[in-house]
Amino acid sequence: MRILLLFLLLSVSNLVFMQEIASITYIGLKRSKIDALQRLTLLQPGAPLQLEVLSADLRRLSNSAGIYHTSYSLDTLTDGIHIVFELLEGTTRYPIAQLGGLENNFWWELGYEDQNWQGRGNTLTMLSRQVDGRLGGKIAYRQNYFRHYNWGFGFQLERYASQEPLYFGDEQVDYRYDNHNLGLNWKYFFHPEEDIQLGYTYFQEDYAKVNLEQTPGPVARTEQKQLIRLGYHLRKLHYDLYQTSGFDLMLSSEVVLQPEEVLPFYLLRGIWKKYHPSGQSGLFANRISLGYSTNKNTPFAAFVVDSRVNIRGSGNRVDRGTAAIVLNSEYRYLLFDQPWVGLQAVIFMDIGSWRNPGGQITDILERDNLKYFMGGGLRLIFPKAQQAMFRLDYGYGLNPAGINGFVVGLGQYF
Repeated sequence: MRILLLFLLLSVSNLVFMQEIASITYIGLKRSKIDALQRLTLLQPGAPLQLEVLSADLRRLSNSAGIYHTSYSLDTLTDGIHIVFELLEGTTRYPIAQLGGLENNFWWELGYEDQNWQGRGNTLTMLSRQVDGRLGGKIAYRQNYFRHYNWGFGFQLERYASQEPLYFGDEQVDYRYDNHNLGLNWKYFFHPEEDIQLGYTYFQEDYAKVNLEQTPGPVARTEQKQLIRLGYHLRKLHYDLYQTSGFDLMLSSEVVLQPEEVLPFYLLRGIWKKYHPSGQSGLFANRISLGYSTNKNTPFAAFVVDSRVNIRGSGNRVDRGTAAIVLNSEYRYLLFDQPWVGLQAVIFMDIGSWRNPGGQITDILERDNLKYFMGGGLRLIFPKAQQAMFRLDYGYGLNPAGINGFVVGLGQYF
């Protein structure tokens, strides 16, 4: 009898999912535009209904900016299947508020971001930033799709100012550093979860020595550069406030052109993220970052050690290298979940190593180049706003021992 019932259920299910789609309707929208969401779905009226495609479309809608809950219903009529996507929208306009620091090393960012500008999934960002008492800022805009085409564009205008530690042998020399840049980029979507990017940035870097009594290094230096970037991004994620699952892969190559250099500078980078839920409340999250660049013996090496970027608690750009490997590993556990707020605890391990400028790739295996930090933190999460997540992390150094610091921001660390 059970086998017969199972056979009947499978037969009915197959009949439903073999019928053609008569219509697709979106309900519950307040700000998002229907035509922008239609770009994320592969099912179309007139096509046969396929369960795996429907599930993927639901995942992509759940991942889109401003949508914090999705469901669907099917209505079978004589003219075919009518699909109704029921969507609940949340906040996409956020304040930007991040800070962190160690002794004599402090930074903050304040600003505004809209991740669903004009209801089409476009992103507008405006922020001011202070690093070591030096003020900078950024204005950026990204439009994923231009009109009805499968490509989009973006631009960025930025001034980054800080006090940078540069290393000449074993001696640290502090410089006031300014980077003014204007960037343009183009993106083409193979499908909503896979794209390539081509970017161009013109920038000028200015260095001025803080303590003129220190002899190593130039007193001042100005460099004008052009950067060309090619990137690839594949996302197979199901976003969830507490238990995101899937993976994310980003690959990029960069070439930097300088007037005084005969050969261009190159940089290769790969970032892999994997999220695996554990039980009802736990989540393992891992990120592996690999980088390789032109190996010049220079204090201006490309890959940095930084609390905001890779090693929590280490400080602001405390070291540099021409190749890097970094593992960030977290276990996140939901302490409580209410309709308006949730609290998540995090324990983490950040470990990485760098190749010395002009050194050998085996430098990565040396203990002196290893950065190993462990720590914990909290996430205060507001379910109706995807990125309105307050993050507090504290990292303590095991190698080098005794260094510690905190990082505060919005959103998960990765």
